[in-house]
Amino acid sequence: MNVTTVIVVVGVAAMLSIAFAAALATTRRRIEKRLAFIERQLQLALYKLGAPQDVPPHPSQPQAHAPQPRASQPQPPHPPAPDLGDVVALMAAGQKIQAIKVYRERTGVGLKQAKDAVEELARRRGIPGMIR
Repeated sequence: MNVTTVIVVVGVAAMLSIAFAAALATTRRRIEKRLAFIERQLQLALYKLGAPQDVPPHPSQPQAHAPQPRASQPQPPHPPAPDLGDVVALMAAGQKIQAIKVYRERTGVGLKQAKDAVEELARRRGIPGMIR
Protein backbone atom coordinates (compact mmCIF):
# COMPACT_ATOMS: atom_id res chain seq x y z
CA MET A 1 0.00 0.00 0.00
CA ASN A 2 1.32 3.36 -0.88
CA VAL A 3 0.75 6.66 0.90
CA THR A 4 -1.96 7.81 -1.55
CA THR A 5 -4.05 4.71 -0.91
CA VAL A 6 -3.78 5.16 2.85
CA ILE A 7 -4.84 8.82 2.57
CA VAL A 8 -7.85 7.90 0.41
CA VAL A 9 -8.93 5.13 2.80
CA VAL A 10 -8.60 7.44 5.83
CA GLY A 11 -10.50 10.21 3.99
CA VAL A 12 -13.36 7.90 3.06
CA ALA A 13 -13.53 6.57 6.62
CA ALA A 14 -13.67 10.14 7.98
CA MET A 15 -16.45 11.11 5.55
CA LEU A 16 -18.48 8.04 6.46
CA SER A 17 -18.03 8.79 10.16
CA ILE A 18 -19.25 12.36 9.70
CA ALA A 19 -22.26 11.23 7.63
CA PHE A 20 -23.15 8.61 10.24
CA ALA A 21 -22.88 11.13 13.09
CA ALA A 22 -25.12 13.61 11.24
CA ALA A 23 -27.72 10.93 10.52
CA LEU A 24 -27.61 9.81 14.14
CA ALA A 25 -28.11 13.36 15.41
CA THR A 26 -31.06 13.90 13.05
CA THR A 27 -32.67 10.64 14.15
CA ARG A 28 -32.16 11.52 17.80
CA ARG A 29 -33.81 14.95 17.37
CA ARG A 30 -36.76 13.33 15.57
CA ILE A 31 -37.16 10.73 18.33
CA GLU A 32 -36.92 13.36 21.09
CA LYS A 33 -39.55 15.49 19.35
CA ARG A 34 -41.88 12.49 18.98
CA LEU A 35 -41.33 11.50 22.62
CA ALA A 36 -42.19 15.02 23.79
CA PHE A 37 -45.41 14.87 21.76
CA ILE A 38 -46.33 11.47 23.24
CA GLU A 39 -45.63 12.74 26.75
CA ARG A 40 -47.91 15.77 26.18
CA GLN A 41 -50.68 13.49 24.92
CA LEU A 42 -50.26 11.16 27.89
CA GLN A 43 -50.39 14.05 30.38
CA LEU A 44 -53.55 15.34 28.71
CA ALA A 45 -55.14 11.88 28.87
CA LEU A 46 -54.20 11.51 32.54
CA TYR A 47 -55.61 14.97 33.26
CA LYS A 48 -58.88 14.17 31.50
CA LEU A 49 -59.16 10.90 33.43
CA GLY A 50 -58.52 12.68 36.71
CA ALA A 51 -55.43 10.60 37.44
CA PRO A 52 -52.70 11.96 39.73
CA GLN A 53 -50.24 14.11 37.81
CA ASP A 54 -47.15 13.05 39.71
CA VAL A 55 -45.38 10.03 38.29
CA PRO A 56 -44.39 7.36 40.82
CA PRO A 57 -40.78 6.16 40.72
CA HIS A 58 -39.94 3.02 38.82
CA PRO A 59 -39.99 -0.10 41.04
CA SER A 60 -36.27 -0.63 40.47
CA GLN A 61 -35.47 2.77 42.02
CA PRO A 62 -35.10 2.86 45.81
CA GLN A 63 -37.60 4.98 47.70
CA ALA A 64 -36.66 7.22 50.59
CA HIS A 65 -39.97 6.50 52.30
CA ALA A 66 -43.12 4.59 51.60
CA PRO A 67 -45.76 6.63 49.78
CA GLN A 68 -48.56 7.91 51.96
CA PRO A 69 -52.14 7.21 50.90
CA ARG A 70 -53.76 10.25 49.33
CA ALA A 71 -56.73 11.92 50.91
CA SER A 72 -59.66 12.42 48.60
CA GLN A 73 -58.89 15.54 46.61
CA PRO A 74 -61.32 17.54 44.53
CA GLN A 75 -60.92 16.97 40.82
CA PRO A 76 -59.33 19.86 38.93
CA PRO A 77 -61.50 21.45 36.27
CA HIS A 78 -61.05 20.21 32.72
CA PRO A 79 -58.45 22.15 30.77
CA PRO A 80 -60.02 24.98 28.84
CA ALA A 81 -60.86 24.15 25.25
CA PRO A 82 -58.45 25.82 22.88
CA ASP A 83 -59.70 29.02 21.25
CA LEU A 84 -60.61 27.99 17.73
CA GLY A 85 -62.14 31.28 16.61
CA ASP A 86 -59.19 32.11 14.39
CA VAL A 87 -59.26 28.56 12.95
CA VAL A 88 -62.90 29.08 11.97
CA ALA A 89 -62.04 32.50 10.49
CA LEU A 90 -59.24 30.96 8.42
CA MET A 91 -61.55 28.22 7.19
CA ALA A 92 -64.21 30.77 6.23
CA ALA A 93 -61.52 32.65 4.28
CA GLY A 94 -60.66 29.44 2.41
CA GLN A 95 -57.23 29.05 4.05
CA LYS A 96 -57.49 25.39 4.95
CA ILE A 97 -53.74 24.72 5.28
CA GLN A 98 -53.22 27.71 7.57
CA ALA A 99 -56.27 26.63 9.63
CA ILE A 100 -54.73 23.16 10.05
CA LYS A 101 -51.39 24.68 11.12
CA VAL A 102 -53.05 26.89 13.73
CA TYR A 103 -55.17 23.96 14.98
CA ARG A 104 -52.01 21.86 15.42
CA GLU A 105 -50.30 24.65 17.36
CA ARG A 106 -53.29 25.09 19.68
CA THR A 107 -53.98 21.42 20.37
CA GLY A 108 -50.65 19.64 19.90
CA VAL A 109 -52.15 16.93 17.68
CA GLY A 110 -50.55 15.43 14.60
CA LEU A 111 -51.13 16.49 11.01
CA LYS A 112 -53.72 13.82 10.18
CA GLN A 113 -55.71 14.45 13.36
CA ALA A 114 -55.63 18.22 12.77
CA LYS A 115 -56.76 17.84 9.15
CA ASP A 116 -59.62 15.56 10.16
CA ALA A 117 -60.65 17.88 13.01
CA VAL A 118 -60.60 20.99 10.80
CA GLU A 119 -62.67 19.23 8.15
CA GLU A 120 -65.13 18.04 10.79
CA LEU A 121 -65.35 21.54 12.24
CA ALA A 122 -66.02 22.91 8.73
CA ARG A 123 -68.69 20.26 8.14
CA ARG A 124 -70.43 21.06 11.43
CA ARG A 125 -70.33 24.80 10.74
CA GLY A 126 -71.39 24.40 7.12
CA ILE A 127 -68.31 26.07 5.65
CA PRO A 128 -68.30 25.15 1.94
CA GLY A 129 -65.16 24.05 0.13
CA MET A 130 -63.33 22.92 3.28
CA ILE A 131 -64.48 19.31 3.31
CA ARG A 132 -62.51 16.64 1.44
